[in-house]
Amino acid sequence: MRADIQRAFDHLAAGMSANPPPQSVAEMIGLLRKATETYGDVEQRPPLYGVRSIPVVAGGVPAEWLIPDGLAGDATIVYFHGGGWAAGSL
Repeated sequence: MRADIQRAFDHLAAGMSANPPPQSVAEMIGLLRKATETYGDVEQRPPLYGVRSIPVVAGGVPAEWLIPDGLAGDATIVYFHGGGWAAGSL
């Protein structure tokens, strides 16, 4: 297995461990969210060159506008991450 993938699995496994183990679906979802919130700690995200990032809150949810330099017009792409609406993060 690639070393970077192994580091990601190890990080998620450490974040998912709880003592005592989760007793409900809500507790398990909380662990998933906490683990993915720190996923960026595994490897530093490379800077986005030629793209402006503007943090926003959309309906109470943290989000980002990513705007390429030289963008012309009002085109928009909306991206929703996977995770079954239970886990995931910017």
